[in-house]
Amino acid sequence: MYEDADLAVVNKPSGVLTEGGSDFETSLESWAMQQFNERARCCHRLDRPTSGLILIRKNRRFNAELAAIFAERKVKKSYWALTEGLWPAGIHALTTAIDSSSQGGIYAISETGKAAKTTFRIRGLDRENDVSWLELLLKTGRTHQARVHCASVSCPILGDTAYGAKPRNDVFGLHARELKFTHPGTGELLSVVAEPPESWNQLIADMGRSK
Repeated sequence: MYEDADLAVVNKPSGVLTEGGSDFETSLESWAMQQFNERARCCHRLDRPTSGLILIRKNRRFNAELAAIFAERKVKKSYWALTEGLWPAGIHALTTAIDSSSQGGIYAISETGKAAKTTFRIRGLDRENDVSWLELLLKTGRTHQARVHCASVSCPILGDTAYGAKPRNDVFGLHARELKFTHPGTGELLSVVAEPPESWNQLIADMGRSK
């Protein structure tokens, strides 16, 4: 979606690991190492089922600068979400603490966790099929943050069975749609946008869009 001599922004498909992988599975990071060079690394992660934008550094030139802008929360991450249930009109933000639960790989709201804040805007509602289309801004970057916060108000992400949604083979309803950050080399404000997977098209078309 964007590329220069030092950076690239790619649109990760749902189902692809950000990093890790094995001899039998290629991760996005291993793909980047083959596509660019062996020093290429992902600057942040998306869960395997989540699609959308990931920033990749193609070399080590701005390693410290990129680490700093993420640590200082200077990267704006905007997500689209499709959820089960109609989102409560009065909930525009959630601020909780999130920690790992006793179940492997699952996170939950917990008094002992780390602070997490997400803001929400309703983009559309499908009242007939009981589905919401939301725009989310993650003010913090906790593991599974968007998924935990949506499930906490009984509106889990479509297809997110780990957090209580019904199984679906056609769609996972979380997409990292926009990354906005200042280029560490040029000082230019970059805004990169990726549309969600085609499997979202009919679901969004069925929405009565919120003004």
